[in-house]
Amino acid sequence: MTKTNEYWIWKSEKGKNTCEKCKSLDGKIFYSEDEIPEKPHPNCKCEVVKVVSEEKYEKCDCKELLNKTQNAVENIIAETKTYLGTIQEINTDCEINKESLRDLLNKAYVIKDEYENELAKHLKTCANNKDEEYKEITQKIIDFEKLKKENETNSAKIYELNKNFQNFDKETRVHLVDIQQLKEYSADTPHKKDECKILEDVLDLQTKTKLVNSQFQDYKKQLLEIRTKKQNIIKAINSNIRLKNLKDYKFKKLLSSISLTPDEQICRFGSYGVDKYMHEQLKLANTSLQNAIDDFKYTKNNPNVKKVDMLADVKDWRLKKYMLSNDIPVNSPGVIFNSNAAETRKLWLTDKIQKYVKEHIKDLKENKEPILQDLEFLSDKDLDAYLALQHCKMYNPHITKDGYFEATIYDYYNYEHRDYKFDAKGLGKKTKDLVSTYLNNWGYTMQEKGLLENYFVIYKIREKIW
Repeated sequence: MTKTNEYWIWKSEKGKNTCEKCKSLDGKIFYSEDEIPEKPHPNCKCEVVKVVSEEKYEKCDCKELLNKTQNAVENIIAETKTYLGTIQEINTDCEINKESLRDLLNKAYVIKDEYENELAKHLKTCANNKDEEYKEITQKIIDFEKLKKENETNSAKIYELNKNFQNFDKETRVHLVDIQQLKEYSADTPHKKDECKILEDVLDLQTKTKLVNSQFQDYKKQLLEIRTKKQNIIKAINSNIRLKNLKDYKFKKLLSSISLTPDEQICRFGSYGVDKYMHEQLKLANTSLQNAIDDFKYTKNNPNVKKVDMLADVKDWRLKKYMLSNDIPVNSPGVIFNSNAAETRKLWLTDKIQKYVKEHIKDLKENKEPILQDLEFLSDKDLDAYLALQHCKMYNPHITKDGYFEATIYDYYNYEHRDYKFDAKGLGKKTKDLVSTYLNNWGYTMQEKGLLENYFVIYKIREKIW
């Protein structure tokens, strides 16, 4: 801080005609000519007297220190809010990991039992001996149990860190109030450092703010370690999610022995019959069918479609929570269509969604908290969506400030057997009902035989509406 021995004193006339502004300035001290205000009005009789003192002094910077301290604390509070959101996301992923690991362990123990039953049937020299596979599955179980413990530890740590962050946030807000109150009591005019009445309190608050920031950095470090551990667990789960590396000879034998009916062969291998009927006219339904029978091969050459190995790979943690609440298993694979995918565009143009946007446009503009909307497509209005989805969910529909309608539509393919209905009136209606029932029952049959995996599908709509 620059030291000086010069200052200026404002002196008012103090007459009966002296204005209030001049009276308020009377006796005020200014430590540089730049700080001296202009005279309040023409013909002002006030004067500013320059004083030269033998004693040198230092101008106080308490006001500047308070402003800097307040900014630092407000930044910490804003960051804390962001990290509390990250904690929620990690907590959700820990719960998903817990379910996934439980499912993996169940599968692994079942396969282990099968191998144990086979071991006794073969000599060591037998070509069908399963010693190596048995060792492999035993090791997998050890790995899964270890991952399970790590996930439980991670879950406990994130729970504790969440409590600490919540308390820290409350204490920091109290600290901010202390700073703001001290600012109210601080002097408005420049003054000597040795004359300051609040400088000691300001310096105490500054010291406390440094401690608050140190604690905050420590919490951030803990959060980073937990997040890294969580990501490693998810990678480990993904690499084993369907026990890809295990040589389950019984399952291979099952696949080779199953004989498909002619109708099933049409869907499984053919490009004629129902598949031909659906090829271009029914884009959504055809894509779903091709994904199901070709192990998601359709997604590999399409930049607008992405396959994910499990629900944990969905980035939006709120969406994940909704999907879990709708009984979608955490270990289910899925397909995500972005807003540029042809299937998403076709879904946007359906009668159901177009009507929904028109009827709710006012609420959608207000951009309220994310909601979950039930959707049911009808065969006479939206045949393609009816065959592909029929009943599904629409998450967080809203209109952005720049005029885009955004929503996420999701569904889970878990087929149940339906009876054919032959009482529909009209050939068109009857054909639609027969096709949808046929496809559904094909899916049900494939699931029962272990040839078709249940999976979820997500469509991310983003379309300009004005």
